[in-house]
Amino acid sequence: TVRLHHKGVVLRGEKTGQDIKSKQYLAKEGQFIISRIDARNGAMGLVPQELRGAIVTNDFLLYNIEESKLFPKYFDHLTSTKSFVNECIRASKGTTNRVRLKPKEFLEIEILLPPLDEQKRTVARIERLFVSIEEARGLRQQAAGEVKALVEATSGKIFENLKSSQQLPLNKIATEIGQQVQVSQMACFDYPYLSLANIEADTGRILEYQICQEAKIR
Repeated sequence: TVRLHHKGVVLRGEKTGQDIKSKQYLAKEGQFIISRIDARNGAMGLVPQELRGAIVTNDFLLYNIEESKLFPKYFDHLTSTKSFVNECIRASKGTTNRVRLKPKEFLEIEILLPPLDEQKRTVARIERLFVSIEEARGLRQQAAGEVKALVEATSGKIFENLKSSQQLPLNKIATEIGQQVQVSQMACFDYPYLSLANIEADTGRILEYQICQEAKIR
């Protein structure tokens, strides 16, 4: 199957041929595969080496790439762009929940096709950028971990330096909450008593209500 948003071509599972009821097509390494149903969600990519010989159903289209004109990795990166996905959206037709990519319209999409050497240089630049991004992400995670460790160590030292200060048990500086009270003994006993039942849904309008004494709040 093909993951959405150009996240890769992966094995869905293994079955015997007789268990697959729809039409079956043999996938080859390096072919371009695109989902008829989810092309508009970026479900497309190149068949990897480990999936050569895999079977796909009629929900997917497979294309051989003429490598003398088109470098496969260049096409793979190009098809991950928002502009190409938008072209696939325009080439997909149908009613709600039945929108499918039309093969004829798909093959009419025009792409930028520089010379083969330029395509390869473009791929090299993109892949260097990906490496830089991953390195930056790794450094950011490392830095975040170092900052956290530094904060913990520093705060620990700060509190260590306060050991000579006065010490008190918590019961001298904190009061337990949740103690039971009698509402009838409180000054608010004559205040309005509102619950969710007194608030009209959608409008928030206050409905008829009682005071705490009338509602017999205890």
